[in-house]
Amino acid sequence: MRCALTEVETREEVMREMEERMRIMEEKYSRRLMSEVSFHGSVQSCSLYEALQLKQNELKTDAKIDMLHRAGLFGSPIKTQRQVLSDEEEEEAADVEMNLVRSWYLSIGH
Repeated sequence: MRCALTEVETREEVMREMEERMRIMEEKYSRRLMSEVSFHGSVQSCSLYEALQLKQNELKTDAKIDMLHRAGLFGSPIKTQRQVLSDEEEEEAADVEMNLVRSWYLSIGH
């Protein structure tokens, strides 16, 4: 019983940490996006290609976040029931997380 409680507490702690990391990444992404927009003067001065790229990147990020929500890796720490993931879903979620981290790392200029 004690092991189960420890596992639940650990999972909740990891989930809170993950939510915090995602929040920080989202803030950095928003700041970067705003600096790009201000660098170009305004959204209207961006080329059509740049505007489409920004929109595609936003849609891709939203899709990744939705995937993390569905996988139960990102969301409210207060859940009554935890979804059990198959090996394939866990692998996909890990890939999504790595892609998000890689995208963030590249976005800060490394």
